[in-house]
Amino acid sequence: MYKIDYHTHAKFSFDSVAEYEDSFAAAKAKGIDDIIFTEHCECNLKSATPPGVPERPIFDHEDYWNYIKKLRDTSGLDFGIGLEIGQSTQNPERAASILASHEWDFIIGSLHNMKDEYDFSQLNYRERDVNKTFKRYLMELYEIAEKNDFCVLGHIYYPLRYIKAQGIDLDYKKYEADLADVFRCVIKNGKGIEININSKGYNGSKEDREFHLRYVKIFRELGGEIITTGSDGHTPEAVGQNISDATEILKEAGFRYIPKYRKMKPIFEKI
Repeated sequence: MYKIDYHTHAKFSFDSVAEYEDSFAAAKAKGIDDIIFTEHCECNLKSATPPGVPERPIFDHEDYWNYIKKLRDTSGLDFGIGLEIGQSTQNPERAASILASHEWDFIIGSLHNMKDEYDFSQLNYRERDVNKTFKRYLMELYEIAEKNDFCVLGHIYYPLRYIKAQGIDLDYKKYEADLADVFRCVIKNGKGIEININSKGYNGSKEDREFHLRYVKIFRELGGEIITTGSDGHTPEAVGQNISDATEILKEAGFRYIPKYRKMKPIFEKI
């Protein structure tokens, strides 16, 4: 089984202090065949946090590139250098500048906060219409899919993590037609999605497994071919978590190959 972890964070992300060598070693110890670091790069340049919550520093992509490129060149470690580009449609000029600045291996396109809103992790869903919120999220996610400046679209159901954490039941199946529209746009542009198997959204239960399997099958039935797996790990201990389960879900959905990315190009490896 060929296993990849293409959604990981270390010390250049605002929410991690992990050392790259430690995360790489942890991935290898868990049988991960290839890892790409994807540090947070929030393009909207705003702190998506409410008053009283520390502001997030602006990501310095030049410092990150210089540090991790030197590490890869001098350490002999084999890993990819990537980014998780957040909210590229909210500042397309900054997104384009960063993406063109270096020869990245892999880009995740994500939506962590809607226009003029706080991060989904900071919202009080008991005081919101969660159905309107989720509908609007998918509409903005479609805009990112149309912009087409990524390799895969990240954590498709991101807001659902926090809606569920606040004890609110959202029938995500009602939005599968909207999700299918996003998938069609991604597929048309020759790009993909990820299985984000983060512990905040996956606990190994039958229910969680069926949740991931359901949208992966929809993607495949629409003609999707590019799909990656990511732990969303922010510590060495979390890197590689649940990747075996995610790979099994891919196989059950009918996928036989998984892409290995270098220089933004996928080379398909047999699972």
